Amino acid sequence: DTGIDTDDDPNEWHNFAVLYDVENNTMELFVDEVSKGVQDLTYVDGYDFSGIPTEYIGIGGEAGNGLAIDNYQIGSVQGILDFDLSDGSNIVEEGGATDTFTVALSSAPSVSVTVTLSDPDNEVTFVPGVLNFTTGDWDTPQGVTVTAVDDGDTERNEYAYIRFASASGDSSFNATTADVLPDLVVDDDVPEVIIDETDGSTDVSEEGATQDQYTMVLGYLPTADVAIDIAFDANQVSVVPASLTFTMSDWATPQGVAVTAIDDPNLEADPHTTQIVHTVTSLDLLYDELPVDDVSVSITENECGAWGYHDMDVNEDCYVDFVDFALMAEKWLGCTMPFGIGCEDLIP
Repeated sequence: DTGIDTDDDPNEWHNFAVLYDVENNTMELFVDEVSKGVQDLTYVDGYDFSGIPTEYIGIGGEAGNGLAIDNYQIGSVQGILDFDLSDGSNIVEEGGATDTFTVALSSAPSVSVTVTLSDPDNEVTFVPGVLNFTTGDWDTPQGVTVTAVDDGDTERNEYAYIRFASASGDSSFNATTADVLPDLVVDDDVPEVIIDETDGSTDVSEEGATQDQYTMVLGYLPTADVAIDIAFDANQVSVVPASLTFTMSDWATPQGVAVTAIDDPNLEADPHTTQIVHTVTSLDLLYDELPVDDVSVSITENECGAWGYHDMDVNEDCYVDFVDFALMAEKWLGCTMPFGIGCEDLIP
């Protein structure tokens, strides 16, 4: 809908052209090479579009100035069908909620009318796909249920446009395109950062400073580069690399992160843990600041005493030797009554 009214004969076919002017953010409609007016694209049909970047204006998916040319029957695009949306709009979700609307004829036909529904982009399906109206029930609304096609493609939320073609012996209702109804399709392939840990966990040891790794990959095509910064406690582990970047061309290729334990001299619990934290930044607002799971790293301790001490290791140096024997003898001889009050039982 150009938002521009014409006074052309609604019963005749006409050539039309739409001229897009990106610099001025306008659209001009021509019918049979005659200009019918200019539409400011920042405000159309009661909606403010001033925040939409002008680079999205274009022809056939190509941004920029352009000229779209086609032919149509002016009278066929409106006035044939009446719609009643269930909640004022059509919104369906891939793998989720459906929606309904009703259709009736806007005036009485002289003979029966068949209305066929289609979606050239195969984004939605509808039941029924064909509606039949007679001269007796032309104003009785007929219900249509719309279901989104769960295609698995990362498309983001988009509009599907349901086409209605009417066929009848009454020429007033015989139109290749009787009307077009927009239907918002909510994509269920949502932006996410997927973490895959080796064997389901990340485990390293201070003994020999062993290494483990995990991978990260995007679950949804971004519209701009996605950077992931990796923060960690450098006293516990080293992590390489400290950041990852995914582009529109390699977003689905996993990238590895290597984790190595730091062999410090401190006695800590065995095992002890540390967290690796991820922060996402991107010009793609669906990815920017997207929450990502932390990775919990389990570290095996190698310092003496982490697993306890032998009963005979009196000085708790993780060795049982003559020093331990001498200490035990000294304590024993210091008690005239080894099992008396105040004396330590040194026999395991």
